[in-house]
Amino acid sequence: MASRPEIELVLQEPSTRWTLRLPRSADDLIVTSFDPQSVSDDLPTLLSVERVNAALSALGVTLHDEAELGRLARIINTRFLVVPQERWMAERLPIRVSRPPDRAAVRAIGAIQDVRAPVIVSATRISAARRDTLDRHEAESELTDRITTAVNTNPVMWSRLFPLVSKYLGRTVLDALVGQLIGVPLADVVRATVTGALRRV
Repeated sequence: MASRPEIELVLQEPSTRWTLRLPRSADDLIVTSFDPQSVSDDLPTLLSVERVNAALSALGVTLHDEAELGRLARIINTRFLVVPQERWMAERLPIRVSRPPDRAAVRAIGAIQDVRAPVIVSATRISAARRDTLDRHEAESELTDRITTAVNTNPVMWSRLFPLVSKYLGRTVLDALVGQLIGVPLADVVRATVTGALRRV
């Protein structure tokens, strides 16, 4: 089986001349393995966007703003998801990014990544189980528990820094992705977890 073409993410910070080139296989970023009859039309887009976000987070950067988030989603749709895989071409994708300005922002980005990781891992299982009600419920409960565990590692930080965390969550599609997977937006799960955790402190 032929390997997928390479996607070169060209990360650019608008306020400086900082640039970084990040080559990745399309297989690492673009999700096409879902059964189209068992998932919503936009789930592959959402999960592909978060795979890109995970790659950025590993470098300590985020998408520059919500406009860049929308542009990335459109690129994934028009250049990959609506194109047969055998016709995919190597792509060079300029992406505007921002580096965290202070320690609090670094912690907020790290907290989001702690939640993103189980979401990405669980998405395939939940989607595959859409026709098996019992397995789907188990997968949804497992993801909810993993998100709760990630938040509970430092509930006070999530509470005090939630406005800052929310700012960076706005540069992701995690809220919509979690909502599609378990029927409840991520922000609601986080708020319920923080409220419950703080009551026990």
